[in-house]
Amino acid sequence: MAGVGTARSIIGAEAARTQRLRQPANAASLGAHVIDTTTRDDLQKALEEARRAERTTVIVIEVDKEVRVPGYESWWDVPVAEVSEIESVKRAREGYDEAVKRERNFF
Repeated sequence: MAGVGTARSIIGAEAARTQRLRQPANAASLGAHVIDTTTRDDLQKALEEARRAERTTVIVIEVDKEVRVPGYESWWDVPVAEVSEIESVKRAREGYDEAVKRERNFF
């Protein structure tokens, strides 16, 4: 049965590759302006171009789904309840409110 799983994986990978190739072409066929990017600078320029565009713009960024983000000093912005009668929740909210003040935007 290993051969069947492998065949499915190969077929799935080929379908995924083909789908990636078709999405920008499909967007263009519907009248969208398509911009390909490969670097952060390309992305920044594409965003500026998209803001000036008079029509729908699709920005294509090729990524490797297997590449993971390395560890970093960050946190997800998941708010703690604003109203609670539980002291631990109130303290957690105070900590959250202080952390929000130190948030930084990267784009």
